[in-house]
Amino acid sequence: MPILIFGVWVDPSSPLWPPPPSLRNVNLLQSNAMDNNGGNKHRDGQIPPPFLDNSSPLNQESVHAPDQEQHESSFGLPVPVLEPTLAYNDPWSIKKTLTKSDVNDLCRLMLKTTAVQEHILGKWDEERRRAVMETEQGVRADVRDADTGTVHQVAFKRWKSSGSFVFTNNWVTQFVKRRGLKEGDKIGLRWDLQESRFCFCVLFRSFLGSAMLDS
Repeated sequence: MPILIFGVWVDPSSPLWPPPPSLRNVNLLQSNAMDNNGGNKHRDGQIPPPFLDNSSPLNQESVHAPDQEQHESSFGLPVPVLEPTLAYNDPWSIKKTLTKSDVNDLCRLMLKTTAVQEHILGKWDEERRRAVMETEQGVRADVRDADTGTVHQVAFKRWKSSGSFVFTNNWVTQFVKRRGLKEGDKIGLRWDLQESRFCFCVLFRSFLGSAMLDS
């Protein structure tokens, strides 16, 4: 006569009784019984993963500030949009990627007219501006290398033929050769109003320039 053990009907007269040790585990019998009765199945017939039960944070409503904008992530969860922070104040108002003519035997660094007028001449007094704009020799200007902490002197003037502004004289010896500048390197310049001088730095070394420098 069959008997009910842990929710499973078994026949003691069966040659398979008693069950082997692997089937005597109570948890396994209980699990089989629950599966047979459908007690642990989801509505669609699938056993729900444990991390998707009602107590999971994935199924709980997120609490957000009422005025905080929400975006949806790829997982379907709301992602708060943070308030933008203040942008980094880049001190290098003039940037230039060096060309071949900036580092070869032409011995000058050419700068864009609009950049110089906006970021350099606008901070100068009338006498110094006139010396650059109207004289052939321009002005002598100190340039502090922010990378090395050294100060060097160059001639800063305007070419009447093109209207461009240039560093000449010691540009090649004090910067190109001393710093090993190559075509493709990116430099930064700014005018230090407090110290009344230029500031210079190397912002980026090109792959080609670095390879040539290391060879």
